[in-house]
Amino acid sequence: LRRQRQMCIRDRSPPGSDVQQDCLCVPGYYGEAGGLCQECLVDHWCPGAGPIFACAPNSTSEHVASDAAADCICDPGFEAVGMLAAGPQCVLCEKDSFCSGGVLNPCPDANMRAPVGSDTLADCTCRAGFFRNTSTTCPPCPADFFCLGGVPPEPCAGNSSTPAGSNHSLACTCDRGFFGPPGGPCALCPANSWCWGGVRNPCPVGYVSAPGLSWPQNCTDRDECALSPGMCGIFADCVNEAPGFRCDCTRGTVQTAYDIPFLSLIHISEPTRRTPI
Repeated sequence: LRRQRQMCIRDRSPPGSDVQQDCLCVPGYYGEAGGLCQECLVDHWCPGAGPIFACAPNSTSEHVASDAAADCICDPGFEAVGMLAAGPQCVLCEKDSFCSGGVLNPCPDANMRAPVGSDTLADCTCRAGFFRNTSTTCPPCPADFFCLGGVPPEPCAGNSSTPAGSNHSLACTCDRGFFGPPGGPCALCPANSWCWGGVRNPCPVGYVSAPGLSWPQNCTDRDECALSPGMCGIFADCVNEAPGFRCDCTRGTVQTAYDIPFLSLIHISEPTRRTPI
């Protein structure tokens, strides 16, 4: 009697096969000889003829029915550095780079940083003192701002400034004519002082200044005689000096003692002694 021809399903057999066990699974499927063949699972590959293999560590196959180790690709954040029998050899992505599809991509700007194992361009952030103005560039932080890295520039507090490339709020110092701690707040320099670099400096004794000044030369001599007429009494003339003042006896009088109490407290230079004419 003539044998009836049988067809293998999802498998194949060599010419002249005469038993069901000659049917072997085609690539992309796995199963026992002569048995049911199933689609290869995700994260696996099936070369055919029965076996199923898991992808190498830190790699995966993106779809079912993969039939070769090359169908396994490194997981996001891993770089393919070689090929093993079970698939690519995948290692953690280097810092300051990102890895996708097993390919290492350096961050596009030298001022960008990324942690180990990064997998997208978004993981590349600007280092402190720089800011991201496009997806691929990090220029220096502009003047009067500070950049912490990975975030937009932040302005200095009012009446303070900082040079370009600053990376912290403490780099902001009070403008001339203002005083306060690094980073602010900054207040107007008070009268009778001068302020520079955030530091308030008093004028020397006998000197005065208007508010908001920033140089020691802004401190000018205080004219005590004009401010307090008659402070030397009726028998002495007030003479302004820098600094201070002096009291000179009027013509026709002579000073024999410090009989003006106020004079003994505020006088700076010896009074001129005159004798009657």
